[in-house]
Formats: sequence, structure tokens, C-alpha cells
Amino acid sequence: MPFSFLIRLNVANKISVFRVLIIPVFMFLFIMKSSPGSVNYYKIAAWVVFIIAAISDLVDGYYARNYEKVTKFGKLIDPIADKMLVTAALLCLVESGAVRSWVAFLIIGRDIAISGLRIIAAAHGSIIAASPLGKWKTVLQLTAIITALTFYSFDELLKLKSAAGALDGSAVVTFYRIYETSIIDALMYISAFISLVSAFDYFKKNKHVIKD
Repeated sequence: MPFSFLIRLNVANKISVFRVLIIPVFMFLFIMKSSPGSVNYYKIAAWVVFIIAAISDLVDGYYARNYEKVTKFGKLIDPIADKMLVTAALLCLVESGAVRSWVAFLIIGRDIAISGLRIIAAAHGSIIAASPLGKWKTVLQLTAIITALTFYSFDELLKLKSAAGALDGSAVVTFYRIYETSIIDALMYISAFISLVSAFDYFKKNKHVIKD
């Protein structure tokens, strides 16, 4: 992407592009290993980077709507950036064993199908913007992933002597140990269900694109 093109983008679109560019940083930090028994600060950093990326999704949408900066490029890049971010995070979480592979497959498969629909629409000269249900889907996905990353990072935080001493035997640790998997699974199941419902909604509203 030419640098001059990036300069001409409005703030909302620059934030969306930033979200795409930060994805490799997140993945790099997530897969980095630390010495056995030591705190993996890379995992904690990956958690922080993902939260920043998720917040950027809220910021660019707010800016575009409230300052009337909605553009065709923005309608295209924003959902693509969301899908890339979610896909990258799910692949990392599946590899770590924090998320069930079949749930990730449903969510990623749905996103690929909708991306295909958008490509077909673009070939016909139209752009399919994110629907309200699609936006809620993204919020649920990001919430589920942030929760999974939070639990995943919690193990690293407990390796800190100060944190371990303060939290040892506390209700927080007990809750974490008992409900970690259940909470992640529940949020991922809900996210997958809404993803499929929103996919049906997209295809129903844009079936003319496929028929043309």
C-alpha cells in the first residue's frame, strides 16, 4: 500500500489500517516462548496489544459515524481488519489449547464465506458494509477472545511472586481455576452461534448478488 495513499486516508481509515498492521505484532508476541518456569511477558504483551486493536475497532467506527467520515474504503477495510484480527487470535488460541478447534473453524469459515460474498458484490460494483448484527457479532467475538487471552495471561501473572503472594488462595484464583474453561467455552459458543445467524442475515439480504 503506497505511503502517499495512507497519508490521504482519513483518521478512521488510518485506524483500520493500523489494526491490520498490528496483527503480526500480536501473533509474534503470542508465539514467543520464555524460559521454563519464568514469566512469559510476551504473552502479557500480546494480551495488551490485542486489547489496543479491539479498542481501535470501536474508535474508528465512532469517529467515522460522528464526524461523517464514512467512506467506501472504510466500509471495505473495517470488516476485513476485524476478520483478520479475529482469525489471527483464534488460530493462536487454538494452537495453545485455550479454544476448541471446531468452534474456531465455524467462526473462521463464516468469515471466509462473508468475505467471498463481499468480493462478488465488489465485482458487481457494490460494497456490503457491516450490518448491525454483524457489528454485534464482532463485539461478541472480541469479548470472547479478550476473555480467553485474559485467562491465558493470568497464569503468567501468577508466576510473579508479588501477584502470587497477594492472590494465593483468594476467591479470584479459585474462580479462575474452576470456571476458566467453562467461561471461555460459553462465550465462544455464543459467539459462534451469532456468527452463523449474522451470516444467514448477510446472505438473505444480499442474495441478489449471488443470482446476478
